[in-house]
Amino acid sequence: MQGSKVAHDFAQRECTVHASLNHANIVKLYGYTETSTDYVLVMEYAGENCDYLSRKVLRDLSPIKSESLLKLWSTQLLSALAYLHDRGIIHQDIKLENVLLRHPDKSATSTEYEPAEIKLIDFGLCSVIADPSTQMSFMEQKVGTEKYQAPEVASGAWISSAIDVWAFGVLLYELAVGYKPQTLENLVNVNYYQPNKGCVKMPFFQKDWAKREPQLLDLVSRCL
Repeated sequence: MQGSKVAHDFAQRECTVHASLNHANIVKLYGYTETSTDYVLVMEYAGENCDYLSRKVLRDLSPIKSESLLKLWSTQLLSALAYLHDRGIIHQDIKLENVLLRHPDKSATSTEYEPAEIKLIDFGLCSVIADPSTQMSFMEQKVGTEKYQAPEVASGAWISSAIDVWAFGVLLYELAVGYKPQTLENLVNVNYYQPNKGCVKMPFFQKDWAKREPQLLDLVSRCL
C-alpha cells in the first residue's frame, strides 16, 4: 500500500509539473486523466526515430561527430534546463533515454535542410523547490539513474539544480566520445583534466578528444 502511495504521489507530481511547462525543447503534455489504477498522459508525438541519440550512443557506442549538431543539441538541452531551473524545478533524471530528437516534417516542396530538435521528456522523478530563497530541495529517497548521478545524490540529502548540470555533463561527454567518463575508471594510461581546483579530475583519452574543440572538454569538466 505504501509503495502504491509513493508511486501515486510521483505520478501526480509529474502530471502537475509537466502540464505547467511550455518550452520548445520540452515535449508538450496536452492533458492527463486518472483512473483507479493509472495516470494516462496525452503528449506531443516526437515522431519516428526519436530515440536516435540513445540508440547511436548507448547501443552503437558512436559519438555525434558533427560539431554544429553537438553545439545545437547541447544548447537546446541547456535552454530547457535553464527554463526548468528558473521555475524551481529539478528534473533529477537527465540521461540519454530522456532526450528525444524530433525530426522536422518532410515537405515535397522544401529544399532546405532542417536539423532535428531536442525534446526533453519524463518528469516522473522531478522535484520542486519549496523555498526559492534556499534553491535547495530535500531528497527523501535516492532517485535517478546511477551513471548520471552527482556525488551529493543520496537519500535524506539536500540537493539543488546542480545535479541536473552534473548529469548534463555526463550526457555531453558521451555524446562527444560515445561512452561515459566512468568507463575509464581504474584504467591505465588515462589522462585527467581539471580546469581548476574546484572541479573533479575528469578522466579522458587524448585520442578520443583530439578532434574536439578544447572548449568542449573544458565545458564538460566544469559540469562535473
